[in-house]
Amino acid sequence: EEWNVVGVFNWESYSQRINVPFEKLGLLRNEKYLVYESWGEDFLGEFQGALELELQPTSSKILAIHRVLPRPQVLSTSRHITSGAVDLDGVEWNEKKLLLSGRSVNVTPGNYTLAVWVPRGYKLAKASPASVYQGATMIPSLLRVTFRLKYLKPFNWKLEFSRVEGQA
Repeated sequence: EEWNVVGVFNWESYSQRINVPFEKLGLLRNEKYLVYESWGEDFLGEFQGALELELQPTSSKILAIHRVLPRPQVLSTSRHITSGAVDLDGVEWNEKKLLLSGRSVNVTPGNYTLAVWVPRGYKLAKASPASVYQGATMIPSLLRVTFRLKYLKPFNWKLEFSRVEGQA
């Protein structure tokens, strides 16, 4: 998967509303995108065409911008502000098994969290490896899955989903 990481800065000593037109980022105007803010670990939502942000004085936001896919997808990790660019290796979706899997590299001991967008109609059924799985929290459309890593080495993870009846 590909995504854009964009830094938005307010250099002024007062709050500002800043418009981020997607076309200026080389993104398609008519496409829908998911936006995740790395510093605050905040899912901002689904946008088309542009995004408007309120920035406090002398502050910034680092945004991961992903094209909306019709299935669960990783939006970010807790490892780096590039939202997975330095640690995600080979993320794949298996539609038949409803399985999102990948390999995380350049990880350090401690908690490691995947921020995953989950569209309507899906829910997490199982996360593995169970030996390092710490838990998951779900807020509307965003799943945070945390693994507790003991070693400085790559690991493979799997998120199995199930379909939710009556949601589409």
